[in-house]
Amino acid sequence: MMPAGVEISGLQNVYASNGGSRLWNWSPDLQDTLVAYPGNKNVAFKIHGDDATRITQTSEKEIVVETAILPTDITSTFIIILFNIEVNGIPSQYELMLSNNSLLSAHSYHYKGRITINDGITAIAWQYVVWSADIQLK
Repeated sequence: MMPAGVEISGLQNVYASNGGSRLWNWSPDLQDTLVAYPGNKNVAFKIHGDDATRITQTSEKEIVVETAILPTDITSTFIIILFNIEVNGIPSQYELMLSNNSLLSAHSYHYKGRITINDGITAIAWQYVVWSADIQLK
């Protein structure tokens, strides 16, 4: 991962809870589910390449990036994720565009990318990993 890390744009705007001044902060005292508002997505943020709390290089060939975001309705817009990585010593950028979905609160979404190099041309193929589990709360 290069120092520029990962750039994510098209996310839900931060909004105040219950019309008040307190912004959502993922604390357990929230009264209701977080809402994804259509057409209200112009937030972008960066995860720097040295952020060990969000980026883990598990081997020379695998990097895991994790982050939490507000729920975002992307049925008619996009979330664009730009990865700034070095492949075989060459700085490269790879992009993932997500749409036609709603990213909900209390859910995890997993995407895997595999980089291939054929005749000097580098490409990345994305795969959405689907899984579900029932979790018993005590």
